[in-house]
Amino acid sequence: MPYKTTKLKNGGYRVTNVTSGRIISKKTTKIKAKKQISLLNSLDKLKQHAKSHSKKHMTAMRADIKKGISFSKAHMNATKKHGK
Repeated sequence: MPYKTTKLKNGGYRVTNVTSGRIISKKTTKIKAKKQISLLNSLDKLKQHAKSHSKKHMTAMRADIKKGISFSKAHMNATKKHGK
């Protein structure tokens, strides 16, 4: 799902979901808003990825991503350990 930031009159930023119009955060800094959008996009990417992979594969990927490993490297590691 696409997300966007909007600058508010009071100087803060709002993060919203473009398709549903749902407000994710109401008043935050620009840097935090960008990080939040990055996190939300990666969570959406993981949800889509989970449709075609096993539970063990996804558990291994989430563990690697929490350690700070990128999505693609976590995918390669999970594929080597648990297959598809």
